[in-house]
Amino acid sequence: MLNLSISENPDILREVSIKYPNIITIVFAAETENIIENAQNKLKTKQCNAIVANIIGFNQGFKSDDNELIIFTHKSKTHKIKKNTKYNLSFDLMDYICSDII
Repeated sequence: MLNLSISENPDILREVSIKYPNIITIVFAAETENIIENAQNKLKTKQCNAIVANIIGFNQGFKSDDNELIIFTHKSKTHKIKKNTKYNLSFDLMDYICSDII
């Protein structure tokens, strides 16, 4: 007979956000469904400055050179970065972070 005991892992991102409130924390989340609801929940529970939701689906996300992002912030702001190569998305994301989050 197998007896399996499990326990919840600590939420490191939340702990960092609470312990170091003066640093900017941005969390990345791969989402396949309920993207807006899941990202907004994580934004609250992790107490970070922003959530970057990677939209995972057909021909984007994992095992693909392309992706699409939605950025959520506490200012009730949502910013979508259209599907592009991950390389180009990195520049768009940094531009947004530098102009709207920092």
